[in-house]
Amino acid sequence: LGNYNALFAVFTALSSSTISRLQKTWDGLAPKYRATFETLRKATDHTRNYAEYRQRVRQALPPCLPFVGVSWRAR
Repeated sequence: LGNYNALFAVFTALSSSTISRLQKTWDGLAPKYRATFETLRKATDHTRNYAEYRQRVRQALPPCLPFVGVSWRAR
């Protein structure tokens, strides 16, 4: 939906140590949802200075709610 602020909030929570240690729960996740999770995880990945996120925001159709924790210049 273009709400990257909420996406970052959800992935911050899911990346917490208490949630990430639930190995049996993560193993029980259906492959369809695991693929979706991985796609969205890539969008919030901090490597290369959030390059994937910045690319997605540039290509997003309005309306789009960016994550304000990452500054970026419009080109």
